[in-house]
Amino acid sequence: MIRLPFLFATAAFYGYLVDRTRVERRRAQEADRIKSEFLGTISHELRTPLTVILGYVDLLLENEFGAVAPEQRTVLGKVQAAGENLHRYLSRLLDVSRLVNRLQSGHEAVVCSEFALADVFNELRFDFPDLHGGRIQWPATAEFPRLDTDREKFVTIIRNLVENAVKYGNGTPTVVGARRDATADAIVVTVADKGIGIAAQDLPHVFDPFRRTAPAVATNAQGVGLGLYIVKQFTELLDGTIEVESAPGIGSTFTVRIPRVLRRGRARGPQASRSAAA
Repeated sequence: MIRLPFLFATAAFYGYLVDRTRVERRRAQEADRIKSEFLGTISHELRTPLTVILGYVDLLLENEFGAVAPEQRTVLGKVQAAGENLHRYLSRLLDVSRLVNRLQSGHEAVVCSEFALADVFNELRFDFPDLHGGRIQWPATAEFPRLDTDREKFVTIIRNLVENAVKYGNGTPTVVGARRDATADAIVVTVADKGIGIAAQDLPHVFDPFRRTAPAVATNAQGVGLGLYIVKQFTELLDGTIEVESAPGIGSTFTVRIPRVLRRGRARGPQASRSAAA
């Protein structure tokens, strides 16, 4: 009898904590959804006037409103280049916003096809010229067996990790490694840099949406904190895992393990399918 009030109070307090945790989780999810929708709306609304501006710049360069002096043409060329760069960034931001909405609603499809790992790295080589004095070391993958998974998502995972390493590598080389885990019939890809690194307290949150560490913000690099979130979500959709090792001033190493063959029944996407090429 003496224990009953204590047990009742404990149960009530535990129920309160569980309910509070659920409420906070829903609030965080709602906040992420609002952020994503806001980015999508802003990107869409900014692209419309920017398209008009670029259109008038094109007309000026084509002398549609009269002859343009060489000095003015040079300035207009710079305006055009900057505008096109901004237009590409806004388009990408809009695409990312739509992707995040699909991921959070569970409507991102998984489409499997067969492809060679070497083709993936050859494609990515053209996306990353040597920047800021750094360079990317790509692995030799000629002897690797073909993969049968979602190629687009696999490429996006590697591209985002390499882009992240180049962005925060302080000009140091980015090393991409690949090996086959024959026991698990999986492909293991590592992306390592010797850049600013990630503090221990930030490591558990690097894959959270809209999350950027203070050193990352201080670099003034473009981004809204969605690249690693997409990597994590895509990796799980392909039934894989991702790990990160990092320390401030030492650099970061991301390790992705993806099954070589994604079984249709194991795919975590609600609309998993297999292309005709498979």
